[in-house]
Amino acid sequence: MNNCSKNKGYSGQAMVIALVVIVVSVIIGMSIMARSLRDKKSSNTERYSTEALEISDSVIDIFSTVDTETLFDNIEYEGGEIKRLENISQLQDYLKKIGVESDISSLFKNCSDDNSGIVVSMNKVDSEPLELLESNTFGYRLNPLQVQDQCTLTIKAEPTAASSVGLILHKIYGKGYPSSIEYKNYDFDDVVAYCISDDSTTCKNSSLADGAWIIFDKATPLKINLKESKDGYMLDEVRITAIGGVLGIENSLSVAGCAGDMDLKMVKLSVMTTCNGESRGKEVLVPNSNNLSYSTLFDYVFYNNQGFFQPY
Repeated sequence: MNNCSKNKGYSGQAMVIALVVIVVSVIIGMSIMARSLRDKKSSNTERYSTEALEISDSVIDIFSTVDTETLFDNIEYEGGEIKRLENISQLQDYLKKIGVESDISSLFKNCSDDNSGIVVSMNKVDSEPLELLESNTFGYRLNPLQVQDQCTLTIKAEPTAASSVGLILHKIYGKGYPSSIEYKNYDFDDVVAYCISDDSTTCKNSSLADGAWIIFDKATPLKINLKESKDGYMLDEVRITAIGGVLGIENSLSVAGCAGDMDLKMVKLSVMTTCNGESRGKEVLVPNSNNLSYSTLFDYVFYNNQGFFQPY
């Protein structure tokens, strides 16, 4: 009798232990499954977000092939408001209208659900702040015959993520407008090297260590008389180049329209892409044909009597 009671007691304990083990195993299993689902969702979110950003980049690249004047002439308005391109079909039709053949739908091969799409907007803006990347050049191309008296270009430059960044200011002069243009030979004083700094006393940038840079406080704007002439030549173009860092640039004219076609207008191109519910966008500023930036290779000299390669 006693042995039978003991066996029943052991059996009951074993069942309780087994139930506890099963419950713990179920809880651990559910926890692992929930974590796995979260990780999968997070992975998908990151993948779709990256895909959306890549599509936005690709659309920006497509627009970069469009002639600047064509883009400026084809900003569409509807009821006085900027007309947005709100789906793939509208974007495809717009690109075809301005002479660009591109299969936008093929960019969405990995974004197939109903929560995928694209919205593109373009707007002409005046004197919008812009970033001038290191070694990039921004130009102010003039028709001297259109420039009014006392027309001044104001340029405010501020270092981005640095205390000091170089700015090369290059002036180009010409005469014989409009039919027989002749450009003045280059002089050393046609180019001025500024170190745009947090203050007006120090230039803290290893790329600007030769001492030939004029220290300029970022709070003080550069003012350029666009009616300037030199040796019988009129000011034809002003170029600014960032050296040793990135500059934030703001520019304005003393009187709107005083420089003729050089009106500082730009197109703000915004692209927002949604891929399977995840949205990412890009926004760029497109300068007009009188403010086009370009490679600065030909603004450099290979030998400057000091044995190193630098702009002057």
